[in-house]
Amino acid sequence: KENEGPALEPGRFVMPEPFELTGDPKQGPKLLGSPFALLRFRAEEGLLNPDLDPVTGEGEKVGIWVNLKSRTKWRSLYPLAGDKFAEYLPVRMVLPRQDVPALKKETVAVAFNNRDGLVTRTGALPLKSGFTIFFVGKLDPESGGQIFLEPNNGRGALASLRIGFDGNVIASTRMGSSLEESTVSVPWDEAGVGVIAYGCGPEEGAHRLLGLPASASKPEIAEGDLPLQPSPFRRLFLGKHDAKANPGGRKATWMLEVVLYDTLLTTEEMKTVSRNLSRFYFRSSNP
Repeated sequence: KENEGPALEPGRFVMPEPFELTGDPKQGPKLLGSPFALLRFRAEEGLLNPDLDPVTGEGEKVGIWVNLKSRTKWRSLYPLAGDKFAEYLPVRMVLPRQDVPALKKETVAVAFNNRDGLVTRTGALPLKSGFTIFFVGKLDPESGGQIFLEPNNGRGALASLRIGFDGNVIASTRMGSSLEESTVSVPWDEAGVGVIAYGCGPEEGAHRLLGLPASASKPEIAEGDLPLQPSPFRRLFLGKHDAKANPGGRKATWMLEVVLYDTLLTTEEMKTVSRNLSRFYFRSSNP
């Protein structure tokens, strides 16, 4: 797989500014007042095709997923460098309530298979103090279900979020000269739908994982130790983006919202954001 960065030619890197994408989202779940999120991607707004036109049709390819935080809009998600013909892109999918009973209403999602992938531009993310990422949707171990961060140089450091074949949520981080991996995991709902949050703080020497299934009344949380190393992470990837893999089914992995902070949030902050996201998209109250 090739993951050097976005595939768009340099002359097309200018982010379009259609009227509906010029500010932070006017609708959607409430986030923290402080600290402010660095990236925010919502499937219901900010989807562009490879020709930079708004994506509106079922099954239409998503070439750019626009970061809705207006001051950092250029930190959006693009095709991979090796995907010169826009072959390995996720698609827009509408989820009816009868297919996903946990949803409050019919909802737009971005759906991935094993070959699909989107990535921020090389060096786009200043994650010197670590990060906290929130995911809303469904990850599948066999069909595109992976989110991870890498440094610019790709020298083995990696932070990943995925569903294991045992059905648990798994978050792992490796960094430093030894690249020793530290892993935390939490149980996950059989339906596989909900909110997952993962925070990594090298300066604090800790990382923590939160899982809040749509059917649950409270989150599961796990914490682990990390070596005291500076954060090397500079790029965000969504999807497995493996061109040689069996594509798998698109409906197995879909994303409603992804939010990234450039710091490790506290446990209480992670709970607050996760509950707000869950209450917005899903029927259960999650008190």
